[in-house]
Amino acid sequence: MGGQKTNLTSWICFLLLYIFVIAATGCGNKNAYTEASFKKGDKMAKKALVAYGSFSGSTAEAAVFIGEKLAERGMTVDVKPVEKIKSLEGYNAVIIGSAIQMGKMKASVVKFAEKNREALSRVPVAVFLVCLTMVKDTPENRKTASGYLEPLKAFVKPVSEGLFPGRVRFKDILFPMRLITFIPAFKKSVPEGDYMDKVKMEKWADEISGKI
Repeated sequence: MGGQKTNLTSWICFLLLYIFVIAATGCGNKNAYTEASFKKGDKMAKKALVAYGSFSGSTAEAAVFIGEKLAERGMTVDVKPVEKIKSLEGYNAVIIGSAIQMGKMKASVVKFAEKNREALSRVPVAVFLVCLTMVKDTPENRKTASGYLEPLKAFVKPVSEGLFPGRVRFKDILFPMRLITFIPAFKKSVPEGDYMDKVKMEKWADEISGKI
């Protein structure tokens, strides 16, 4: 009997560890690691980096869209997940974005800002997040969502914050992440659906293009 309890405890610990690793890294979902480049012919164009951390792909999609819109406004833009960025050399501005799970930023995004805090202090930085809280854009929810960025703002002083809703589509999410996404969606009474607001994202890209 005691052996059975030990085995059950071990399996539960293993499952919790597995869920934690998936949640922390977003591994297993290739859409969370999209890269893109938008080149301008003008050699004098500002070069911006959109660095992001995504769990299931919504934040990656937002990052690419924002990068594309900044390029339309005359910049050369690279879009990369923070895990694949080795240097900030050559960039005139950096935009940092993160998905939010259970009220927390992706850990790799905060580590990226901490590691590169000196380089980030020398260029304008804008930050954004994608989370279910912003499905309902109210003053209270904006205050809550802005609070999620505090770990990042310990290392950077953003010229602007973008707060955007994301997407709830369980079939595209691996089981552990599906469970983690379901809990906050249930608590916030947010049904499955696509809440990506690209009009709001483009407006924000237009705003920060004049600040970075």
